[in-house]
Amino acid sequence: MVLFAILLLVFVSCYRYKRYYTVVTYLFSFVLISMLFTLSVSVGALSNVFLNPGNLFYAFVMIAEPMTSPVNKKRQILYGFAVALVYAILICIIQGYIRHLSFLDSSLLALLIGNLLFF
Repeated sequence: MVLFAILLLVFVSCYRYKRYYTVVTYLFSFVLISMLFTLSVSVGALSNVFLNPGNLFYAFVMIAEPMTSPVNKKRQILYGFAVALVYAILICIIQGYIRHLSFLDSSLLALLIGNLLFF
C-alpha cells in the first residue's frame, strides 16, 4: 500500500508537474553528499534515502512543489543539488555542533533556503 502511494506521488510530481530533474538530482546528490560527509559507502545510506517513506515524501512532494520550484531544466537541477547540499550541511551542523538547536527541522530549513535562492 505504501508503495502504491509513493508511485502515485511519483506520477503526480514527476510526470504531471515535470519536476523529475529536481527529484532525481536531489536524491542522488543527497546520497553522494552524505557519503562524502560520513566518508563511508554503505547500503544503509542508500536505503535510508531511497526506501525511507519520509524522505521520498520530502523529495516527491515538498521539493517538487510546483509553486516554489523552478520550471527551467537547468534551474531544477541546480535547485535539487542546492537543497541536498544545504540539507546535508544543516544535518551535520545541528547534529554535530549545535545540539541545543535539535528542535529545528533541517529539511524544512533547507527547503526554505532553496526556495529563497531560486525563487
